[in-house]
Amino acid sequence: MAATKTAKGRTSRNDTPNTPDVNESKIARMKVDELRRELKNRGVKGTEDLKKPQLVDKLIKAELKSGRSGSAKSGSTKSSSSKASSSKSGSSTSSSSKSGSSKNPTSGNDTPNTPEVAESKIARLKVPELRTRLARRGVSDTADLKKPDLVKKLIKAEQKAAKSTNSAKSTNSAKSKSSGSAKSSRSTKDSNPTSGNDTPNTPGVDESKIARLKVSELRSRLEREGVADTAKLKKPELVKRLVKSLTGKQSGKQSGKQDKAGKESGGKRTGKNMSKSLDYSQEITSTSQRPERDGRSLVTTDHEVIRQWAKTRKAVPATVAGTQHDGHLGVLRFDFPGYSGDRLVEVSWAEWFEAFDKRRLNFIYQEKRSGGSRSNFFQLENPDE
Repeated sequence: MAATKTAKGRTSRNDTPNTPDVNESKIARMKVDELRRELKNRGVKGTEDLKKPQLVDKLIKAELKSGRSGSAKSGSTKSSSSKASSSKSGSSTSSSSKSGSSKNPTSGNDTPNTPEVAESKIARLKVPELRTRLARRGVSDTADLKKPDLVKKLIKAEQKAAKSTNSAKSTNSAKSKSSGSAKSSRSTKDSNPTSGNDTPNTPGVDESKIARLKVSELRSRLEREGVADTAKLKKPELVKRLVKSLTGKQSGKQSGKQDKAGKESGGKRTGKNMSKSLDYSQEITSTSQRPERDGRSLVTTDHEVIRQWAKTRKAVPATVAGTQHDGHLGVLRFDFPGYSGDRLVEVSWAEWFEAFDKRRLNFIYQEKRSGGSRSNFFQLENPDE
């Protein structure tokens, strides 16, 4: 019994039982700067332009490689003793190994009670895929979450769904034995009234059914709901908008109304002192959207849109030196190559966006001037001030 507990305990904190020192879940929660630092310590170069999913994969591989080399060394020193013990144990050894393998059927995931949930597979998903999967599970407000938080939310949602399914199956099985097939059918419907949708508070909205619709069907439904500007949206965004529209209508809210902070869609934040330029600007909610024309004023709160705009211009997030207060960033700026104005101090994207969201700022900007040349114009505005 003691040996069995030890074997289970070894893999309880990582996804690869053969390398118990590698904790993929912990690596996936690390920040970009920490990932690059760890990779540098292991002699891995060329990580400056890599995004978080690639950095996570590289660090896991590096950890796995070092883990295998370590296990190979320990294996070579113990090979003679293991051969001797195996010859003495005979059939008892083979039977114990069989029982050990049968006791570890969930070696591909971290939760033995929910073997249907593979955390390692979820951790390897890209950010858009994670958001799509969460939308199908009825989880909203994921636009500003980073990958570790998205992974954590999806694992919880999948575990909850798996437990609910298993519970429903066992309940239905017990009832069918005691009261017959007709009563079992009725009890199944009564015990699971929200089986057709993911939000029990809005039973009229079937998220799963909406997620299975084709793009053309989604656009038609949105048009009937009075939602415009869907021509350039991809399927995950169309699904999200339709679910939001139907849910809002059922709960008595206006169709298409976004929350005050503008976090749900990456669109503009509104307030009592909105400027005319904010009203005039075209709203951008994802990197797939394009300006209606050159010289068009644009507005967004989407982190990836802002990051991509700055990266295209080789600008880095910055603050004006001396404007910090109470440990928080002061005036937010971008430091463009060759700029010689205010005394700017480079900061991390995480710090910049934390201040950006905390102050409920809108990012008003241009992609190109009216003549077609690239524009570096941007303006940060709080709609409440």
